[in-house]
Amino acid sequence: MAYSMHLKKTPTGGNQRAAQELAPGFAADALRAIRSAAEALNALSKTGAPTPEQTLSAVLTWRAGQAEIQRLERELLGCAVLGGAATSTTATKLSVRPQTLSSWLAGTVSDLRGRELKRVGDGKWEPLQPADLHVSDYEPKNPVGPAAASQPADGRYTSQDAAGTGVNQVGTRQVSVGASAPSRSSEPDAAAVEATVRDAIGGA
Repeated sequence: MAYSMHLKKTPTGGNQRAAQELAPGFAADALRAIRSAAEALNALSKTGAPTPEQTLSAVLTWRAGQAEIQRLERELLGCAVLGGAATSTTATKLSVRPQTLSSWLAGTVSDLRGRELKRVGDGKWEPLQPADLHVSDYEPKNPVGPAAASQPADGRYTSQDAAGTGVNQVGTRQVSVGASAPSRSSEPDAAAVEATVRDAIGGA
């Protein structure tokens, strides 16, 4: 049986930062849990002639603390895996199968391996949501060519205007955009040209 696929993912930068921040806190909690569970054993070790009841009480107190100690141990393992420790290698070092380690890690911070995280408070990290990763694909479209300079006052222009071939009618005013053909009124009159030629020949 294969172990959880997310444990095979490459840890993200957020994974590594979270693991570095969380591991010391879990370690401190584990030490407190161990000290609390060991208090009765410590007292028993200083008793000259403990009764059977005292000995049994010390053992029961120690055993009662094991669940919390084990939980924190697994959270520390989860930090190691979240930060980049390979599941198979870690399992080998613990002398268990990867599947067994995977079951131990369920519910620990290792569940977030492969997902980018954001820090939301002291010792608190959350996965980035799609909205956090969204980048707007809107890009303002700049007018092309002379249309930008010749745009009418009310801002209305057509796609043809931008290409230099359209006319935008606003009320009684006509605005032409782009280059236009030369006016025929500027061409020389054919009769005037002919008269000028005749005069030049006659005067020669």
